[in-house]
Amino acid sequence: MAAPASIARRLRAGLAVLSAVVLAMLASLALAGSASAHAELDSSAPGDGASLAQAPRQLVLRLSESVELSASTISISDGDGHTMPTGALRLTRAPGAGTEAPVTLVVDLPTLGRGDYRVDWRTLSSDDLHVTQGVLVFGVGTTTDGASAVRSAAAQPRPSTVEAATRWVGLLALGVALGCVTLLVLLSRVQHVAGVGRPVRRRLLGVASPAAWTALVAGLVLPVTQAAGAGGDVGATLRRLLLTGAYAPRWWLHQAALACLVLAVRAARHRADDADAAEHSRRLGVVAGACAVVACTTATLMGHGGARAASRPLLVVVESSHVLAALLWTGSVVAAAVVLTAPRRPGAAGLRSAVLRRFGAVAAGCVAVMVVTGLLLAGRRIATLDALVHSTYGVTLLVKCAVGLLAGLLGLVSSVALRPPWAARVGLYRAPQRWAGRLLPWEGLLVVGALGAAAVLAASAPASGPRWAVAHPPALLVGGNAGDLVETVRVKPDRPGANFVSVDVFDSRRPAPGPVRSVEVTLRGPTGSTQSAPAVTAGGSTWLVAGSQLTAGVWHIGVRASRSGLPDATASYRWVVPDPAARQVTGVAAAPLTRWTDPAAAVVGLAALAGLAGALHRRRRPRVEAGTADVEDGGDRAEDGAAGAHAAAVSAPPALEGAGVR
Repeated sequence: MAAPASIARRLRAGLAVLSAVVLAMLASLALAGSASAHAELDSSAPGDGASLAQAPRQLVLRLSESVELSASTISISDGDGHTMPTGALRLTRAPGAGTEAPVTLVVDLPTLGRGDYRVDWRTLSSDDLHVTQGVLVFGVGTTTDGASAVRSAAAQPRPSTVEAATRWVGLLALGVALGCVTLLVLLSRVQHVAGVGRPVRRRLLGVASPAAWTALVAGLVLPVTQAAGAGGDVGATLRRLLLTGAYAPRWWLHQAALACLVLAVRAARHRADDADAAEHSRRLGVVAGACAVVACTTATLMGHGGARAASRPLLVVVESSHVLAALLWTGSVVAAAVVLTAPRRPGAAGLRSAVLRRFGAVAAGCVAVMVVTGLLLAGRRIATLDALVHSTYGVTLLVKCAVGLLAGLLGLVSSVALRPPWAARVGLYRAPQRWAGRLLPWEGLLVVGALGAAAVLAASAPASGPRWAVAHPPALLVGGNAGDLVETVRVKPDRPGANFVSVDVFDSRRPAPGPVRSVEVTLRGPTGSTQSAPAVTAGGSTWLVAGSQLTAGVWHIGVRASRSGLPDATASYRWVVPDPAARQVTGVAAAPLTRWTDPAAAVVGLAALAGLAGALHRRRRPRVEAGTADVEDGGDRAEDGAAGAHAAAVSAPPALEGAGVR
């Protein structure tokens, strides 16, 4: 039977994994809606595609969240492409609004004559330092169809290569440092570390130290690359971001956590050869774990999870858990591929097998947390299945999942090869343990690629903003009652530009108290602009308004019918003018992605809990075979003991004691 202390350690590790999975599952019930960390354009005045009788004096852009004024630019050009001068750009927000509240960008326009005008705008989100840009077209005294021609140009910019590379280096370095510490803690639990384990410990600390320093430097460089990518006054943007606002305390705390990790690894490196080095490794594990939690949480708050973080704390917990699990798994695999496969000293193979077997439980827990939290996040970062396959963010996520799945399969094969009882159960009776050593470098390359895809995701705009909102099929007609009158309204051709609005008015009473003398139609557009016009009779009960200039979006059509001797009958109807450039998606592709991701996360979470319970039950169940404990645990200890005896025999001569790996 396994020793009580060993059972207690495994039980504590299992409870840690269980807590993470349960927390992620509970979060799936509490999360609602989608969060966008990019500043999206809610509305503008003039609106996109608007046709104005008089030239506007100001351009107003209403954005979904706070942006940096020093990194914001707005330019306007006429129909010939000539750029026109504008006034100073101003940033306003509602009185008493917080730093994450929606804001408005206002700029004074020059005197505009008759013609079409194009507005190019670009800004930088205060939460995650991501660039948002767009294009608007409006006409003065002319008819323009700006919305249909501009939507593709108003797409989110491609992720910055420099920013993505900086994020990838920072994540990989932090993951490798945490992975080295994880392997150190596992190494301290192996009994035969003398002689064979000491050079491995030194090598792990030798890799962890520069990795931690690299993560610290990457954290310093990241805001510089983001501010430079947005343009404008880079120095002013950095000063405001790093000294004031919501981004500043998050960044400083992130860097402080990385600095603490650097100091902790450096201190442990100086004590690598001490007699109680194993105890120092465990203490380093506690400090590194605390630093990792802080670093991953602050990294989340500086990224997509920073938007409306105060109102969505569980979303921050889910994303932080996802990042931490991914870094532990990725970093441990890379560290093991670099360090554990290098030693050629006799006894190193047994030590590697013992450490990797213990790492299997850590890897299984990390993968379970990654899958559950990843499914929850995907449903809130991507609006629909259509957005998943057509957006840069969605395609990158699919690539990341494919690479991660392949890496997980290689890890599973290695785990089976390291455990002969498991190999026997699946039919691999002769699975050599050297498979783990040969597959480990390939698994490391794959997880590094998956981490690179994750860095691109962090630098990309989620496919959940207004651009990816589900488009509705155009309506044929709308109608209702206005007192005793029954009305139906149609808009033709129902696209941006000139349209005909027809209203059919029927009196439901017989005999009718009086004929309809006149009908007035009022149109209120998406930007709040209104236009009213009297309708002319088109014969019978049909009244018509010709030449109404409509833009894509939601319109409210007010109808006032007048009759002699009776009060006017008024009613308002909602009409959506579709955007020709938008994807008219219906059916399965238009359904929210959470319809599939949330149930899948629950199923995976329950399966992980069931697997954890089964593993704990097998560990505690006594199996007496030839005077040993259960086959799996006893086999591990027997092999560890054999490797330890071999290592002790080889390391007995004083000349070999303390020999390191060059």
